[in-house]
Amino acid sequence: MSVYIFLLVWAAAVHCTIQMQRAGPVSVPHEGCTFYPDSSDLVSNGSQFVNVPTTICKGSQDILLPDNFNVSSVYIDTEAIWFRNTRVIVKDSYTPLPYLPHLRGFMMELKYDDATPRFPLNGLLIHNKNHVSRLELRSVNLSGINKADFNGFVRLKYLVLDRCQITAIDKDIFEELSNIVDAPALRGTFSHLETVYIMGHNIETLDWAFLSQISQNLKVLNLRNNNFRSLISTADSNNPVFLESIKWLYLDGNRIPALPSFIYESLDLHLLSYFDFTSIHREQQFCKGYVGCTCCELYNFTVWYRTNMPLFNSPRIYLNCGGTLNSTHTEPFSPECGPADPPTCIPTPQTYNQTTPEPSSRNNCRKIEPLIVSVVSLCLMQLILV
Repeated sequence: MSVYIFLLVWAAAVHCTIQMQRAGPVSVPHEGCTFYPDSSDLVSNGSQFVNVPTTICKGSQDILLPDNFNVSSVYIDTEAIWFRNTRVIVKDSYTPLPYLPHLRGFMMELKYDDATPRFPLNGLLIHNKNHVSRLELRSVNLSGINKADFNGFVRLKYLVLDRCQITAIDKDIFEELSNIVDAPALRGTFSHLETVYIMGHNIETLDWAFLSQISQNLKVLNLRNNNFRSLISTADSNNPVFLESIKWLYLDGNRIPALPSFIYESLDLHLLSYFDFTSIHREQQFCKGYVGCTCCELYNFTVWYRTNMPLFNSPRIYLNCGGTLNSTHTEPFSPECGPADPPTCIPTPQTYNQTTPEPSSRNNCRKIEPLIVSVVSLCLMQLILV
């Protein structure tokens, strides 16, 4: 019994000593930085937010590395570093952050300035990148982003790239993000990424194959407002894209003129909760002149949905049809588009300033019958007349 009491007293003394050390003054790298022993809603452990010791740097004064930011003064117990509402300029002569064994989150929410030099993401975090799990970069200059930026971030689970001056995403962008697994049953690459936000850019064409290295465990994929005009896929059997784990998928706010089958056919409707393909841009709006999503251009997508629709899950899938927001699976399909084989669609020419549909727009999908059917019908008619 006395041993038990001694251990309790010893544990309490150690705890008090640690708390007293943390309560005392700690070093900070810049006058605008403050260390908070317990800051909530900053770093995620899986899907649950937890309190973590965080260094927050903010203020009107620019943070210049290495001029007025001493990286060696970052507190050793820091689990997250967060730059908020300030400007961070990293010069060529910068020194990387020292090894911080507990660092899990690195967040930058900066004042937008397109003249800020390109941010050396991999270089600044070179001693910590293999244990960082959360990376949020907002209004950070990452122009010319490539796979070298993410080399070594093998524990990354949560990634945000928001308004980072990105104009292109190579299909190998995440190639060096994965762990190589050599176990016989799991041989290949494995990524921990579960959440990816890439938003607010001007990227004209996107190759869907960029997901091939990270698609296994993705649960949230947000690609809204990137001004996409074309989606292609060069993925193959050696580097497939499987999105069976996706629960939330956002492609809204772009200019994509069609809904590619390689996107929706890779989804698992049993797990999918939400898919947003709406847009204010005409290029990404469907069924002009129709009421609801009942035009032929969405026939294949609708048939896929109805064929694979689960009994106990009804994901919300939204598109702009006929100028309004619609959920495509809730409406009857247009008679001229089925219910047999999908027709060949012959679009009626329309101009963007047209306010009312052409008279023939309701019949802009025609079923093309095989030639043999016409020949057989003609023979039958001749027999009847004889």
